[in-house]
Amino acid sequence: MAISSDSNDDPLAPTDRTPDYDRALAALDPAAFTWLDSAELFAGVDRGLDSATDRRGFMIAAGAAAVTAAAGPVAAQETTLNYETDMTPDPRTRGSVAVDEVGPDMGMLEFINDAGETDDLADYGGMLAADDDDSAAYNPVQFDAGAGGFEADTFGAFPRDETYDESGDGSEDTAVSALDSTHWSTDEANTVGTISVADSESAGGVPGLQVSTSSQGSGDTAIATLDSQHVTVADSIDQRVIQLGVDVTTLESAAVVDIISRDSDGNTVTVSIDDAMTLDDRDIVADSTGSAFVYQQQIGDVNPDTLNDIDELEIQVSEGNADVTFFWMDVERAERLKLGTEEYENSDGDYVTQSVYEPQGAYSVQDLGGLDDAFDGATLYSVQYDIQFRVSEAPSSWVDFQFEEAGRYDRDLRFQAVQNIDLPTAFDLSWSLDDFVVDQSHPSSRYLTVEVATESEAQTLEDTGDDSSTSWTGRTSRFDGKIGDTVELSGAPSASDVEAVHYDVLVDESERQEMTTEGSGGAGGGPAGGGGNGGVLDFVTSLPGMIATGLVSALGLRRLGIIGGS
Repeated sequence: MAISSDSNDDPLAPTDRTPDYDRALAALDPAAFTWLDSAELFAGVDRGLDSATDRRGFMIAAGAAAVTAAAGPVAAQETTLNYETDMTPDPRTRGSVAVDEVGPDMGMLEFINDAGETDDLADYGGMLAADDDDSAAYNPVQFDAGAGGFEADTFGAFPRDETYDESGDGSEDTAVSALDSTHWSTDEANTVGTISVADSESAGGVPGLQVSTSSQGSGDTAIATLDSQHVTVADSIDQRVIQLGVDVTTLESAAVVDIISRDSDGNTVTVSIDDAMTLDDRDIVADSTGSAFVYQQQIGDVNPDTLNDIDELEIQVSEGNADVTFFWMDVERAERLKLGTEEYENSDGDYVTQSVYEPQGAYSVQDLGGLDDAFDGATLYSVQYDIQFRVSEAPSSWVDFQFEEAGRYDRDLRFQAVQNIDLPTAFDLSWSLDDFVVDQSHPSSRYLTVEVATESEAQTLEDTGDDSSTSWTGRTSRFDGKIGDTVELSGAPSASDVEAVHYDVLVDESERQEMTTEGSGGAGGGPAGGGGNGGVLDFVTSLPGMIATGLVSALGLRRLGIIGGS
């Protein structure tokens, strides 16, 4: 949706490599001739101009230099709107967007477009929503610890450096994972019911180990045990972290699920899923049904100096029935893993940050940068961003503007502009947006026209006016408040449409200067037209322009063969 606001589309530009000197000369403002005709400032140059012909040649060369300067690096400056001042309108919308999948090589606000390529919401003017509420913690990124959350190799990495012969060809070349039901056995000797261990998926669709019982009652205990030949944690046991991620689908009243670490002497440390307890207890993994309970506690904090090693891992379901799916199981790692950084209100009423270690279900964080390095290869699912889109953050080519003489009005200039917002559509994106708004940036009497349009493509100033086929809806009457008031331009934008805003506002010359910014560039977009503001003639007739073009001309006259002399 390229919109050019390029002031270099100049009818004076040569159509081939030979400058059209006559046209350049004809276009020069008479003030330029008057100035160049003076020998005072160009005494060192003008002494060589001994005839009217030579003087005309000088003028032609100066005009040619002006054209060259306008088309080349000397005058190739991009003029854009300056959004640092509140005089420049900056339409915006905010809300939320959910990205279905954020792969390991993707950053925040990136998504997969329908062409299968990585795209970035920031390229459309998107950014995390501003922290406008001082009375609440600011955590604009939300995802789930398991259900719809993320898939990471580290969840199933335990036991490490253990392999087995999966194919039966005699080669033990497949990594062992505690989340693989192949390595578990069951014991129903102490229950009238049954227990099963199966490969499954978490509620979020990531690989998991499902443990479930049926027909159990009071006094019954069913056991599932991980193959002990693969469990060999030998030292620093109190520093080891029990790491579990689990969905609890069924937990009957009085039923308890114990996850037991046992050493070679039969000593045990137990953590539990128990609805009679609370999550405040260090040994409680979950206290109800629900998805994505994450538990990370050092063994020494649960029951210090109990285990000499770990050579067996066991799951017991007793006193009733339960159905649980583990998507993370590890008793070997020596540190907890951060699952993000969140802002929260401390006891003093101050907002500070802390690392998140044990979230449950969907939770909110400040950004994606707070995840532990162990999750670098993770794929995140259903990541939701509190987001805002601003014209100021979108490509400058989506804005077409100009300043024209105000004529009969009591201000210097008319600021005329069309600004566009174009949100991307993709299968991986789900939108929920608020209204499209802008802050009033000038007194009400200055607004000649404000109108909006919803179209399939971006609009320019050429799409305004009586001859335009664009369906514009007037909004001028809404700008009847004070500077800084928020004005609704339209309802929530749709990602399938382009929202355009057209302004015709009276401004002073000093305001124009504050509302624009010039920077070096190629043929990039400046105002579409100038009304004497930033065009070729302004450059030529300005003192710096005359000096530049005059000097360039004088130095090049003899090479061009326009004037003679030694």
